Amino acid sequence: MIPSAAPLSPENARGAYIGIVLVLLLAAPALASADGTVSPYAKIIYDHDSNIFASPSPGPDLPPGTVTAQGDSREAYVGGADISDKIGRQTIRVTLEGRRINYDRLSDLNHYESVVSGALDYEIGGAIDGNVRARQDRRMAPFTERVSNSLSTETERTSFASMRFKITPEWSLQPDVGRRDFTSPQPFYPDLRLREDTFGAVLMYAGLGPLRLGLRADHLAGVYTGVADVPNISQTVVQLTADYQVTGLSSFKGAIGHTRREQGTAARNISDVTGVIGYRRQLTGKTAVSLELSREVNSYITAWSSEVDTRQYFSIEWQATQKARVTASYTQSHGVFVGDVIPGGSIAGRKDDFGTTRINVNCRALRWLSIKPYFQYAHRNSNDPILTFRGTLVGVEFMARRFDDQR
Repeated sequence: MIPSAAPLSPENARGAYIGIVLVLLLAAPALASADGTVSPYAKIIYDHDSNIFASPSPGPDLPPGTVTAQGDSREAYVGGADISDKIGRQTIRVTLEGRRINYDRLSDLNHYESVVSGALDYEIGGAIDGNVRARQDRRMAPFTERVSNSLSTETERTSFASMRFKITPEWSLQPDVGRRDFTSPQPFYPDLRLREDTFGAVLMYAGLGPLRLGLRADHLAGVYTGVADVPNISQTVVQLTADYQVTGLSSFKGAIGHTRREQGTAARNISDVTGVIGYRRQLTGKTAVSLELSREVNSYITAWSSEVDTRQYFSIEWQATQKARVTASYTQSHGVFVGDVIPGGSIAGRKDDFGTTRINVNCRALRWLSIKPYFQYAHRNSNDPILTFRGTLVGVEFMARRFDDQR
């Protein structure tokens, strides 16, 4: 167990938050160059979660000592800035963000979080372009991913670099490399860590008007540490891709292919069809719908193993006025887990059905202030009864931001 953050009263948290916000807002004009922007922002978020630990309701099928559903309210103070600058043909973007989250009753869960990210979009002559990006997230490990009721902080670092070569006006080749370094302490395994290195390339053909076709191949090599005798991961993905877009009306993206993952033994190996289909349609000037179906193989660090996820997503957006937008979405996923039982779980061959319904309202109340009420209902049914849960989340976010039109 990782100790909780040092005690900080709500009054002190609010004071620190206000101080950071004032510094960012006052410094923005001085920091922004002629071609650059500095956009500070600050948020206060209040919400209530009816099931903080993603725990099951009391029942006779649960093992003795199982933590059951508990609700609590919390408030989050967020301060950050989006920074961008253009130097010739190159564009640099940086995001810095800090968060303090306080719980009403469960004060042992009070903690800090942070995000640091940077990206570079570049061009070399007229035939080569690409991007480089990196990000670090330090956050509380979600209780939906583990069986625990104590605070644990996980850190995820990702980096990615790609370069596109325009062979002809219709043909291009884009190789890329990436790394994911994910540290996520688990009960009995405080040093659990996953490192994944990826290497890939896509050959694209863009000679069919709004339709682009491609052939993509990727290889992933993964290593778990902090737990004994876990085999390394070797995964290969080959897919045909398609991207079709009619400006202002509809867009389609798709990929279909095969994924093969090997992790030491036949029981851990996976060979399956994978891909994604996404469609977006602008129904009217104010209404749009999106639909996505996907199937992919992912690493599941909690049990140092793998999962096959089949996911459906649907959303509808309504731009009620120039300053108000409503989005309603539903996500349903079916997960088949391959490998070991998660710490605290009891079922090998775990299977989950996870659904989430969410409604967001985004109102720009003032030139510098937006208000975002939200509602979420989540439910998971699992063949491991300790992982079945239901919960609602209701809250509101107030965000102050220095927008570009205020410079």
